Amino acid sequence: MPGYEGSTATELGINSANVATFIVFSKAFSILVGGITFIVVARLLGPSNYGIYTIAMSMAGFIGAFGSISIGQYLNKYIPEYKVKGEKERIKRILGASFGLTLISIIIVILFSSVFIRQIVSYFFHNSVNNIVIYATLVYLFFSTLYGLGSNILISFADGKNSAISQVINISFQALFSISLVLLGYGALGAIVGCLLGLLSGFVYQLIMLMKHSTIKLDGFLEEAKKMLSFSIPLTISSIFGSIVNNFSVLYLSFFFLPSVVGLYGIASKIGTYIDLVTGSISAILIPMFSAALASREISKKLGNLYNYSIYFGLLFAMPIVVYVSIFSNAMVVSVFTSTYKGSSIYMALIGIGILVGLLASYASSLAISSGHIREVFEYGILISLAELLSFLVLIPFFGVTGLIISIYYIGSIIANILYLHFVSKKLHLKIQINLSRLVASNIVLALLLLPIAIPNIRATYQLLLGLIVLFFIYPALLGLFKAISNKELELLRKIVIKLPIFGNWLNALIIYAEIFQR
Repeated sequence: MPGYEGSTATELGINSANVATFIVFSKAFSILVGGITFIVVARLLGPSNYGIYTIAMSMAGFIGAFGSISIGQYLNKYIPEYKVKGEKERIKRILGASFGLTLISIIIVILFSSVFIRQIVSYFFHNSVNNIVIYATLVYLFFSTLYGLGSNILISFADGKNSAISQVINISFQALFSISLVLLGYGALGAIVGCLLGLLSGFVYQLIMLMKHSTIKLDGFLEEAKKMLSFSIPLTISSIFGSIVNNFSVLYLSFFFLPSVVGLYGIASKIGTYIDLVTGSISAILIPMFSAALASREISKKLGNLYNYSIYFGLLFAMPIVVYVSIFSNAMVVSVFTSTYKGSSIYMALIGIGILVGLLASYASSLAISSGHIREVFEYGILISLAELLSFLVLIPFFGVTGLIISIYYIGSIIANILYLHFVSKKLHLKIQINLSRLVASNIVLALLLLPIAIPNIRATYQLLLGLIVLFFIYPALLGLFKAISNKELELLRKIVIKLPIFGNWLNALIIYAEIFQR
C-alpha cells in the first residue's frame, strides 16, 4: 500500500494494530475455547433447546437496546485525545459519568422488562420455558452491558493486552460453567447462566486493571453526563433502533417458526460471528486510530491512506475465511454439529458473504464517528435499520431464515455501503485507492481449488482438514502470483504480527513463506 513507508501514519497504524493484535489473540482464543463450548453445548441441547437459547440471547439484545447509551464510542474518541493533552482529571470524570449513566439506564430497563415476564414467555417462547429462564437472561443482560463498557474503556487506554486477558477469562469461565450446567441437565438455562458467570468474572478483572490507568470520580457528574449525552444521544438513538431491529428480527422469526428452526439460524449466525475475528478486530481499533490521526495535522493528511489500509487488510484476511466457510459449510455442520443441524449449512454461506458485503460501510462508519459527523451516523443508522425492518417484515413470513439473512446481511449492507461511501467521498474527500481485483482473483482461484475437495464421497472431517491445508499453503502463494500483496505490505504485516502472543511466530512464518512467491 503506498503512503505508509517511513511515515508517521505508518507508526500510528502499527501502534493501533499492536492493540489489535491482543484483541485478535483474545478472539483467536474465543474461537478455540468458545468454539469448543459452542459445539458441545449445541450438540447437547439439540436444535429445539438451542433455539430457546438463541431466542433468549436475542431477547437480551432487544431489551438491552433500550438501555444503550453508546458511551463506548464517546470513550474511544475522547480518552485518547485527553491522554495526549495530559488532562487526567477530565478522564476520571468521564469514567465516573460513564459508569453512572450505564448503571442507571440498564437497571431501569431491566426493572421495567421484568413486569412483562408472562407475555415474553407466551409470545416469544410459545410457553416452552419457565420464568426463571427470563430472569436469568435479564441478569445476563446486566453483566453483558458492564462487560462491554469495561472492554471499551481498556481499548480507549490502548490496553489491548488486558482487554484480551479479560476476554480469555470471560470465555474460559463461560466454557466451564455452561458445559457443566448443561451436562447437569439444566438445558438452555444452564447455557445462559454459564454465559453470565463468565461475563461477571471478566468484568471483575477489567475493574482491577482499570484502576492501574485511572481512578473514577463522580465529581461534576451531571455536567460530564450532559456532555456525554449530547455526543451520544444521536448515536444512541441510531444504535437503539438498529439493535432493536436486529434482535427483533429473530423474535419475529420465532412468531412464525418453532425454536428448532430458530436454532438453525442461531448456529449459522454464531459461525458468522467468528468471521469477526478479523473484521471486528480491525474495526475495534479504528475509532481511536482515526481520532488520533485527526488530532495531528501531519497524520490527518494521511487519513485516506489509513482508511484504505484498514479496508485492504480486513479483506485480505476475511475473504479466504468466507470462501472456506462457504464451500465447507455442509461438512462443518455434519462433522461438528451432527446432521440434526444440516439445514443451517446454506445459511452459513449466505451470512459469510453478507459480512463481506458490509465491510466497507463498517469501516467508514468508524471514520465518520472519529471525524465528528455524528448527525450523519444517526441519519444513516435510522435509514439502514428502517430498510432492514421493512424487508424482514415482508420476507420472513414467506422465506423464513433466508428472508431474515437477505434483509439484514444484504439489503441493509448494500444501503449502508451506498450511504457511507458517498459520505467518505463527498464530506471527507477521500477515495478508495486500492486495487481489489487482484485480491478477488486470488480468492476466486482459491475457491476453485477448494471445490473438488467438497464432494460427498469424502468424509466431512477430511474435507475440513484438506481444505485448511490448501488454505494455509496455497493462499499465500496465490497472493504473490497475482501480485495482490507486495513485500512492503508483508513487512508491515510482520511488524504487526510479531508482537502477537503465541501466534506471532506462526504468522511470521507464513509471511516468510508468502515472500517466496513475490516477484
